[in-house]
Amino acid sequence: MGIMIFKIRTFFAHLVIAIGSIMVDVFKDDPAKTDKWRLWISRNVLKSVGLKYHVTGKFEKETQLIIANHQSMIDIFLLESIIGADIRFVGRKGIMDVWPVGLVVRAVGHITIDREDKRSGVKMLREVRDKKDKHVIIFPEGTRSSDGEILKFESGAKMVAEKLQLQVQPIVIENMTKLYNETSKISKKGVIHVKILPPLSLEDGWFEKSREAMIIAQKECSKNDQAL
Repeated sequence: MGIMIFKIRTFFAHLVIAIGSIMVDVFKDDPAKTDKWRLWISRNVLKSVGLKYHVTGKFEKETQLIIANHQSMIDIFLLESIIGADIRFVGRKGIMDVWPVGLVVRAVGHITIDREDKRSGVKMLREVRDKKDKHVIIFPEGTRSSDGEILKFESGAKMVAEKLQLQVQPIVIENMTKLYNETSKISKKGVIHVKILPPLSLEDGWFEKSREAMIIAQKECSKNDQAL
Protein backbone atom coordinates (compact mmCIF):
# COMPACT_ATOMS: atom_id res chain seq x y z
CA MET A 1 0.00 0.00 0.00
CA GLY A 2 2.85 2.39 0.88
CA ILE A 3 4.53 1.91 -2.50
CA MET A 4 1.21 2.50 -4.28
CA ILE A 5 0.72 5.79 -2.40
CA PHE A 6 4.27 6.81 -3.35
CA LYS A 7 3.63 6.01 -7.01
CA ILE A 8 0.31 7.89 -7.10
CA ARG A 9 1.71 11.03 -5.45
CA THR A 10 4.84 10.92 -7.59
CA PHE A 11 2.71 10.58 -10.73
CA PHE A 12 0.77 13.74 -9.87
CA ALA A 13 3.99 15.57 -8.97
CA HIS A 14 5.45 14.65 -12.37
CA LEU A 15 2.22 15.72 -14.07
CA VAL A 16 2.48 19.13 -12.39
CA ILE A 17 6.13 19.39 -13.49
CA ALA A 18 5.25 18.50 -17.09
CA ILE A 19 2.35 20.97 -17.36
CA GLY A 20 4.25 23.77 -15.64
CA SER A 21 7.44 23.18 -17.66
CA ILE A 22 5.51 23.43 -20.93
CA MET A 23 3.95 26.70 -19.77
CA VAL A 24 7.37 28.05 -18.76
CA ASP A 25 8.60 27.22 -22.25
CA VAL A 26 5.57 28.91 -23.82
CA PHE A 27 6.25 32.12 -21.86
CA LYS A 28 10.07 31.91 -21.87
CA ASP A 29 10.33 35.43 -23.32
CA ASP A 30 8.20 36.88 -20.52
CA PRO A 31 10.19 36.71 -17.22
CA ALA A 32 7.21 37.66 -15.04
CA LYS A 33 5.04 34.85 -16.41
CA THR A 34 7.98 32.44 -16.38
CA ASP A 35 8.53 33.11 -12.67
CA LYS A 36 4.82 32.77 -11.98
CA TRP A 37 4.72 29.33 -13.58
CA ARG A 38 7.92 28.24 -11.81
CA LEU A 39 6.37 29.02 -8.45
CA TRP A 40 3.15 27.30 -9.53
CA ILE A 41 5.18 24.16 -10.24
CA SER A 42 7.03 24.26 -6.92
CA ARG A 43 4.01 24.91 -4.71
CA ASN A 44 1.86 22.30 -6.44
CA VAL A 45 4.58 19.65 -6.42
CA LEU A 46 4.71 20.02 -2.63
CA LYS A 47 0.92 19.76 -2.44
CA SER A 48 0.94 16.71 -4.73
CA VAL A 49 3.22 14.77 -2.40
CA GLY A 50 1.47 16.03 0.74
CA LEU A 51 4.27 18.17 2.14
CA LYS A 52 4.28 21.47 3.98
CA TYR A 53 7.31 23.24 5.45
CA HIS A 54 8.38 25.14 8.55
CA VAL A 55 11.27 27.59 8.30
CA THR A 56 13.47 28.98 11.05
CA GLY A 57 16.21 31.57 10.53
CA LYS A 58 16.42 34.57 8.23
CA PHE A 59 17.47 34.57 4.60
CA GLU A 60 19.60 37.57 3.69
CA LYS A 61 18.73 39.12 0.34
CA GLU A 62 22.40 39.98 -0.20
CA THR A 63 23.26 36.28 -0.26
CA GLN A 64 24.71 35.27 -3.61
CA LEU A 65 25.47 31.58 -3.02
CA ILE A 66 23.33 29.14 -1.03
CA ILE A 67 24.69 25.77 0.01
CA ALA A 68 22.06 23.21 1.03
CA ASN A 69 22.00 19.51 1.83
CA HIS A 70 20.27 17.30 -0.71
CA GLN A 71 17.83 14.45 0.03
CA SER A 72 15.31 14.40 -2.80
CA MET A 73 14.23 15.96 -6.08
CA ILE A 74 11.62 17.71 -3.93
CA ASP A 75 14.41 19.83 -2.38
CA ILE A 76 14.46 21.98 -5.52
CA PHE A 77 10.77 22.80 -5.32
CA LEU A 78 10.96 23.26 -1.54
CA LEU A 79 13.78 25.83 -1.77
CA GLU A 80 12.11 27.66 -4.64
CA SER A 81 8.85 27.87 -2.66
CA ILE A 82 10.71 29.35 0.32
CA ILE A 83 13.11 31.76 -1.41
CA GLY A 84 11.20 32.60 -4.58
CA ALA A 85 11.88 32.49 -8.29
CA ASP A 86 14.98 34.68 -8.08
CA ILE A 87 17.22 31.62 -7.71
CA ARG A 88 19.30 29.50 -10.06
CA PHE A 89 20.38 25.93 -9.37
CA VAL A 90 23.66 24.24 -10.25
CA GLY A 91 23.01 20.66 -11.28
CA ARG A 92 24.36 17.72 -13.20
CA LYS A 93 24.04 17.44 -16.96
CA GLY A 94 21.99 14.39 -17.81
CA ILE A 95 19.58 15.06 -14.94
CA MET A 96 18.66 18.72 -15.30
CA ASP A 97 18.49 18.77 -19.09
CA VAL A 98 16.04 15.89 -19.60
CA TRP A 99 12.44 16.58 -20.66
CA PRO A 100 10.37 18.24 -19.25
CA VAL A 101 12.68 19.80 -16.65
CA GLY A 102 15.10 20.78 -19.41
CA LEU A 103 12.51 23.23 -20.73
CA VAL A 104 12.69 25.17 -17.45
CA VAL A 105 16.47 24.88 -17.22
CA ARG A 106 16.93 26.42 -20.66
CA ALA A 107 14.23 29.08 -20.25
CA VAL A 108 15.43 30.22 -16.82
CA GLY A 109 19.17 29.70 -17.13
CA HIS A 110 19.88 27.13 -14.44
CA ILE A 111 23.51 25.96 -14.56
CA THR A 112 24.30 22.45 -15.79
CA ILE A 113 27.70 20.85 -15.24
CA ASP A 114 29.21 17.90 -17.09
CA ARG A 115 31.39 16.09 -14.57
CA GLU A 116 33.26 14.31 -17.34
CA ASP A 117 34.38 17.62 -18.84
CA LYS A 118 37.65 18.93 -17.38
CA ARG A 119 36.53 22.47 -18.19
CA SER A 120 33.36 22.17 -16.08
CA GLY A 121 34.88 24.15 -13.19
CA VAL A 122 35.69 27.08 -15.46
CA LYS A 123 32.18 26.92 -16.96
CA MET A 124 30.59 26.92 -13.51
CA LEU A 125 32.68 29.91 -12.39
CA ARG A 126 31.72 31.88 -15.50
CA GLU A 127 28.02 31.10 -15.25
CA VAL A 128 27.77 31.80 -11.51
CA ARG A 129 29.64 35.08 -12.04
CA ASP A 130 27.15 36.05 -14.75
CA LYS A 131 24.30 35.46 -12.30
CA LYS A 132 25.56 37.63 -9.45
CA ASP A 133 22.19 39.37 -9.33
CA LYS A 134 20.55 36.01 -8.52
CA HIS A 135 20.72 33.58 -5.60
CA VAL A 136 22.66 30.56 -6.88
CA ILE A 137 22.10 27.24 -5.09
CA ILE A 138 24.68 24.46 -4.99
CA PHE A 139 24.20 21.10 -3.29
CA PRO A 140 27.82 20.59 -2.11
CA GLU A 141 27.34 16.87 -1.41
CA GLY A 142 27.10 16.40 -5.18
CA THR A 143 24.38 13.76 -4.86
CA ARG A 144 21.28 12.92 -2.83
CA SER A 145 21.60 11.42 0.63
CA SER A 146 19.26 8.41 0.77
CA ASP A 147 19.21 8.30 4.59
CA GLY A 148 19.19 12.04 5.27
CA GLU A 149 22.72 12.16 6.74
CA ILE A 150 24.80 15.04 5.38
CA LEU A 151 27.48 13.55 3.14
CA LYS A 152 31.02 14.74 2.54
CA PHE A 153 31.18 18.02 0.61
CA GLU A 154 32.76 18.21 -2.82
CA SER A 155 35.02 21.17 -3.56
CA GLY A 156 32.98 22.97 -6.26
CA ALA A 157 31.02 25.30 -3.98
CA LYS A 158 34.18 26.23 -2.04
CA MET A 159 36.06 27.07 -5.23
CA VAL A 160 33.22 29.19 -6.61
CA ALA A 161 32.68 31.10 -3.35
CA GLU A 162 36.37 31.90 -2.87
CA LYS A 163 37.20 32.73 -6.47
CA LEU A 164 34.22 35.07 -6.82
CA GLN A 165 34.18 36.25 -3.18
CA LEU A 166 30.47 35.57 -2.76
CA GLN A 167 28.29 35.94 0.30
CA VAL A 168 27.42 32.37 1.25
CA GLN A 169 24.51 31.20 3.38
CA PRO A 170 23.79 27.57 4.37
CA ILE A 171 20.29 26.08 4.43
CA VAL A 172 19.56 22.79 6.20
CA ILE A 173 16.72 20.47 5.22
CA GLU A 174 15.66 17.94 7.85
CA ASN A 175 13.34 14.87 7.71
CA MET A 176 12.69 14.90 3.95
CA THR A 177 13.80 11.25 3.66
CA LYS A 178 11.35 10.27 6.41
CA LEU A 179 8.43 11.78 4.49
CA TYR A 180 9.41 11.51 0.83
CA ASN A 181 12.15 9.04 -0.06
CA GLU A 182 12.74 8.01 -3.66
CA THR A 183 15.06 5.15 -2.65
CA SER A 184 12.67 3.56 -0.14
CA LYS A 185 9.53 4.56 -2.11
CA ILE A 186 8.09 6.32 0.94
CA SER A 187 5.56 9.13 0.74
CA LYS A 188 3.87 10.43 3.88
CA LYS A 189 2.07 13.68 4.57
CA GLY A 190 3.98 15.92 6.93
CA VAL A 191 6.05 19.03 7.58
CA ILE A 192 9.62 19.48 6.32
CA HIS A 193 11.85 21.42 8.70
CA VAL A 194 14.15 23.98 7.10
CA LYS A 195 16.75 25.96 9.04
CA ILE A 196 18.47 28.95 7.46
CA LEU A 197 21.87 29.55 9.06
CA PRO A 198 23.65 32.94 9.20
CA PRO A 199 25.88 34.01 6.28
CA LEU A 200 29.45 32.72 6.39
CA SER A 201 32.76 34.52 6.56
CA LEU A 202 35.20 33.08 4.01
CA GLU A 203 38.01 32.58 6.53
CA ASP A 204 40.36 29.58 6.61
CA GLY A 205 38.40 26.36 7.13
CA TRP A 206 35.03 27.99 6.50
CA PHE A 207 33.82 25.24 4.17
CA GLU A 208 34.51 22.41 6.60
CA LYS A 209 33.04 24.45 9.48
CA SER A 210 29.89 25.10 7.44
CA ARG A 211 29.29 21.35 7.06
CA GLU A 212 29.80 20.83 10.81
CA ALA A 213 27.32 23.64 11.57
CA MET A 214 24.80 22.15 9.15
CA ILE A 215 25.10 18.71 10.79
CA ILE A 216 24.52 20.26 14.23
CA ALA A 217 21.54 22.27 12.95
CA GLN A 218 20.04 19.15 11.36
CA LYS A 219 20.32 17.22 14.63
CA GLU A 220 18.69 20.09 16.51
CA CYS A 221 15.79 20.11 14.05
CA SER A 222 15.44 16.35 14.48
CA LYS A 223 15.33 16.64 18.29
CA ASN A 224 12.70 19.38 18.11
CA ASP A 225 10.65 17.25 15.72
CA GLN A 226 10.76 14.27 18.10
CA ALA A 227 9.74 16.51 21.03
CA LEU A 228 6.55 17.66 19.26
